[in-house]
Formats: sequence, structure tokens, C-alpha cells
Amino acid sequence: MKAAGLWWRSCFWNCTSAKVAKIGISILAVVLIAVWRYPLAPSPMLGTSAADRSSSASLSVPLPTLQPLSPTQVLPPSLPSTASLQLSSPPQAAPLALSPPLASPTPKPLHRCNHSPEGSVTRGREIHGLVDVVVEWYCEDISWLKDLSPSLSSEVALWIVDKGAGKQCEARQKFEAIVDALPFPVTILSMRNVGRDGHSQTAFIHRYYAELAKYTVFVQGQHHWYIMGMSIPSFGARWQDIKNRWQKFDLHIDINAKGWSSQPEAVHDIVRKAIAENADFLPIVPYSSKGPVLAEDLPPGKIEEADFSKLKERDFNYDNTFFFDGTHMRQEGSDMFVALFGKRDGDKTPLPFSPGMQYLISRERLQSRPCDDWYWLTKSLADCFRFIWAFERVTTDVFNTTKPLKNPDGWTKLPFCRTLRRLGVR
Repeated sequence: MKAAGLWWRSCFWNCTSAKVAKIGISILAVVLIAVWRYPLAPSPMLGTSAADRSSSASLSVPLPTLQPLSPTQVLPPSLPSTASLQLSSPPQAAPLALSPPLASPTPKPLHRCNHSPEGSVTRGREIHGLVDVVVEWYCEDISWLKDLSPSLSSEVALWIVDKGAGKQCEARQKFEAIVDALPFPVTILSMRNVGRDGHSQTAFIHRYYAELAKYTVFVQGQHHWYIMGMSIPSFGARWQDIKNRWQKFDLHIDINAKGWSSQPEAVHDIVRKAIAENADFLPIVPYSSKGPVLAEDLPPGKIEEADFSKLKERDFNYDNTFFFDGTHMRQEGSDMFVALFGKRDGDKTPLPFSPGMQYLISRERLQSRPCDDWYWLTKSLADCFRFIWAFERVTTDVFNTTKPLKNPDGWTKLPFCRTLRRLGVR
């Protein structure tokens, strides 16, 4: 038996066919070891470009999905780290363009807020609607909210910026009597009483920058005289007088420009108009056949002494504008424009605005500016008492354009702010 075993081994190693088998087994062993150690190493493809090689490799050898290791797992010492492997992923189909769900969240803002917001919630759950109607309140009678059309209840959320918190007044008692019966979610945001309505607006935008509704409407607590329009009997006489004075200047202002006799009517119409037109900015002012009748300040002096020939040379609807008699506000508005945006080309750059600062603005417009812009405007409105009236003159440019704002360091260094500061007034 021992002799037979010796004979077999001798024959195996000496026969030609046995030598071939030995070589084949050795090669197979080397290949298996190489595949085990380097399973994903691509073979060179001569005669093709790098792009062709990548494409061909990915098409011919679909790779398995690699699961990332947890922090506690360690690769076996005999395997190379996956970080050192050059992987060629198989081609993937382009993702489907899905329509957003009906109750889609607010898109992620482009800018980060770096400052703490102002105000505190004293009532409500901070619910935003498709449209947020923000009422700037200081003990005015806002019981008119009960007259808002119930047809808006599926789109509107009410926000009250309360700057008279703690102040007892009859209007507050009337509001408390009707608030629970309103068919809208109501949130009351208490703020310090500075900066008037402009401060309420910019502080609200800064506070809710990332959660803003598709549309935000800013309105005063009481019915503003300017939105009554030229056809309202109680105010029409004033417009008629203005028309008579301007006829000799060839200012054909539309005496029938439509306004609103109440805040609920104005809110209802503006909200419906914005939704129907997908609007970005709608001033709450009288509307003529030529559009919104905005206002502008004339140079100092009486309107009869104004040189309207220069106005006609501008690319601007001078005949669809309400001109205020000339005061210092024209210069202060111009100074504000330069402080916020830079150089202004004198009278060739009109500054049309919405008296009363009431308007509807889209989320896209508000979020097109960095969050910090709204913080610095809020701070400036609080720090300089007269900032609000000059700011009113540039609100169309602030809310309805994407002109970048300059560095805020000089905003409250405006001449009228410095003068008041010397007098001991903010």
C-alpha cells in the first residue's frame, strides 16, 4: 500500500498532463485571490476615452449598493478602505418632477437670520394662512374685523401687532368681545411702541422670515383717508378741488379712480386680486384705468408754483399720481433713497409711494432680501423717530424691487436723525 502511494505521487508530478493541471490550478488560485482582494478594480480599456471607459464600465458591470459602516464597525485588515476605491456608479434615470403637495411647506429661505426677533405672542398659535392679514394696532377700533367676508376663512389668517398692550381703552374691550367669534385663526403679537407702522411691518417680516405666508397684507387699524378714492362722497370734494387746480397743468387725474369705503372691503378685494393674478405687490390705494394711483411729494412750495414740465419729461405716470404740496419730505425721502440704495438721479428718479403704507406683498418679494436687511430696518425705525416718514417714501422700492440695500451703518446717520439726536430725541 505504501508503495502504491509513492508510485501515484511520482506519476502525478512527472506526467505531462499532471504538469498542465498543476499550472491551471495555480493560475486559478491567483485569480480567485485577486478577485477576493480587489473585487471592484476596473480593468483598463485601451483605445477609448476616459468618458467612454467610464460609461462602458458602468453599463457592463452594474455594481451592488454599498451600505455605509456604522462608527463602531471596522474594516477587516485584509480589505482596503472603501474611501480608497474609485467607484463607477451605474447611470440613473433623472428624478421625476413632482408637483408639490396641496399643503406644501414654506420653501427654504435663501438667507439666514442672524439676530433675535422682536415681540412676543400673547394670544393664538402663530398659524399662517395662504394670506396673512397683519393689522397694526394701537387702541384703534378694529371691531371691523367681524365684517371681513367669511368667504376668506379658508385662505386668511389674522395677525394683530399690538403696540398698546396693557393700555385699557374702549377699543380693546370691543375687540375682546368679537375676537372669539371670528372665522379666522387669530394671533396677537405684542411689541414695544416704537417706529409706528413701518416698524410693525419690518419686525413681523424679520420674525417670521422663514414661515411667511404666500401673501402678507399690511393694514392700519383704522380706515386710512387715502384709500377712500375719488368717488367716495365724503372725500370726493377734496379730489375734485385737486382736479380743478391741476387742470391748467394738464394733469388729467381720473376723478373716478376707485377706492374703498371700509377696511373689510379693501382687504377682500386685494386678497382676491392677488390670488387671481398671482401678484407680487399690490398697493392699497385708489385704482384708475391706468392702475394704482400712488403719491409723490412736490419740491417745497405751493402746487401752483410747481414746474410740472419736468415731471412730464420723466418715464412716469405723472397724470396718474397724487402730488402732495411741496415740503421738506421730498428731500428727506431722497436722502433715505440714497442711504438705502445709493445714488439717485435727482428729479429723474420718481419716488411714488402708498400713503398709509398699506399693501399686499408676496413671500418671494420679501424673501428676496436677506433676513438681516429686515432686522436693520426694524432697528433703524426704532432708533430714529423721523425715520418712518422718510422710509414711507421709499417703500415701493423696498417692497417691489430687488435692488440690494447698502450697508446699514449709515442709515440712522441721516441729517434728520442726527438733528433729533442732538435734541435728545431718538
